[in-house]
Amino acid sequence: MLNDSQLEAFYTVAMEGSFTRASEILHLSQPALSRRLQSLEETVEFTLFDRTPQGVELTEAGKKLLMYVKNKKALEQDALLDIRGEARDSLSGLIRIASNSSILEQVVMPALAPFLLEHPQVQVEFSVKPNSVLDEMLNYSKTDIIISNLENDRKDVVQFLMGEEEFICIESSTLQGRSHVYLDANPNDTTTEDFFKNQTNAPKKIHRSFMHDENGILKGVQLGLGRAIKPRHTLKELKNLKIVRGFTSLKKPVYLRHSKKQFFTRLEKSVIEVLQKEIPKFFK
Repeated sequence: MLNDSQLEAFYTVAMEGSFTRASEILHLSQPALSRRLQSLEETVEFTLFDRTPQGVELTEAGKKLLMYVKNKKALEQDALLDIRGEARDSLSGLIRIASNSSILEQVVMPALAPFLLEHPQVQVEFSVKPNSVLDEMLNYSKTDIIISNLENDRKDVVQFLMGEEEFICIESSTLQGRSHVYLDANPNDTTTEDFFKNQTNAPKKIHRSFMHDENGILKGVQLGLGRAIKPRHTLKELKNLKIVRGFTSLKKPVYLRHSKKQFFTRLEKSVIEVLQKEIPKFFK
């Protein structure tokens, strides 16, 4: 039988990604925490964690055990609600959602806002991350749900197509801007390159400037610091911007993904249903 105190130690380390933070949360010394995990590894006969310079990472066996623990916790949470006779529409707990900034701030937050206002006991943790690291976050249980422009066909992940982001070229409508400069988030941002690969009349040479922030890019365009390639849905309420004509728009699919589990809490089910219903409205 799996020991509950050992499973709780394992779960806390997995979620925090750190033995130090887990020992503080559990009020255990690090040697005591390590002994619990060692005993658990002896029981399952597999190593559950790898120590890396970036912190603690789950092994493949650790990922499977974490899924079991999360299923167990989901069952226990719903059982407690039923035993206490709490209303079926009463929701509480924490849900974690990660996406890139143009989708998280402009789509996910407004899509989920009415639900969160209706359920004040629900906590939500939003994370703004580039597409390239979102699946890794989901893989290592750093988040519960991701919304990404990249497709993933892993068998342990459930994926839904939410629509398409339409990328267009914009510039200041009030200032004579630097038309040869394009503003991106960072040097690893390939949006501008992807956009011009689709064009028959792409400029021979462009200069890039980096703002490291979605709002910074839009503000830079308004100030005439350069042009930018941005999703159409992010521009609806912004002033002093205009579309640069003569370019073909670039469309990128938007996917919602979560880990495949046998059991979900009522909160998880509800949030997934809300996002599936509301997110596509932003891309029509």
